[in-house]
Amino acid sequence: MDVMNFAEVKKQYAKLRENERIKIIDFLKEKGYKASKRGGQGKPRWDGDDYYTNGHSINPYDLSNWKWVKTSKNGLSYIISLQTFDRDQSSGNWHVLFDRISIMCELPNKEVELTKYDLPLDESELEGLVSRLDKLVERDSNIPIRGL
Repeated sequence: MDVMNFAEVKKQYAKLRENERIKIIDFLKEKGYKASKRGGQGKPRWDGDDYYTNGHSINPYDLSNWKWVKTSKNGLSYIISLQTFDRDQSSGNWHVLFDRISIMCELPNKEVELTKYDLPLDESELEGLVSRLDKLVERDSNIPIRGL
């Protein structure tokens, strides 16, 4: 029996997450949103470091599995994150919920909304995600943007 080691499993997991990111992008485009397949994941830093180091204050960390989709409609931009932060209301502890979808509006209010959707997304969940995004676009279209 062939046993995968941790690095191989991690690489396969990253590939499957990237496939989900592309599936979301394609669906958004079908529904009239702008979205690009470029970007959307942590990359090596521009200064030549292979991994994220927070200004060399932490040991190098590979961010390539941190995935998102930047999308826009009617001049409003949103980030759909394929992982999200959540704070436990009882303990106050922070958690990263991998594979849980959240939506962040870049302007005007920069709020993050945790959804009920986890990867992998089926057709009805993609429809639900876009329906929620449509409601946010409608809501945010009526909020004046100050300071621009």
